[in-house]
Amino acid sequence: EIALWLTLPLAGVWGYHVTVPIMNDAGAVLTNEFAWRICGALVFPIITFLVLAVITGPFLVLVDARNAVRNIEAR
Repeated sequence: EIALWLTLPLAGVWGYHVTVPIMNDAGAVLTNEFAWRICGALVFPIITFLVLAVITGPFLVLVDARNAVRNIEAR
């Protein structure tokens, strides 16, 4: 869970630095590169959060279910 939150700022920085080169390689003509950098800094963490939530979500639910069963058995 902590790794999920630590990767979001890294994804923002990475998105800021990588968006313009990706757009240039795709053949886009950018008039305002700074605006595209800001968009990349906002979009990349959202995509990262969704991907990591799908990957780590089932593991966190499994651990929570196991802890709930252990607490019920301990009573």
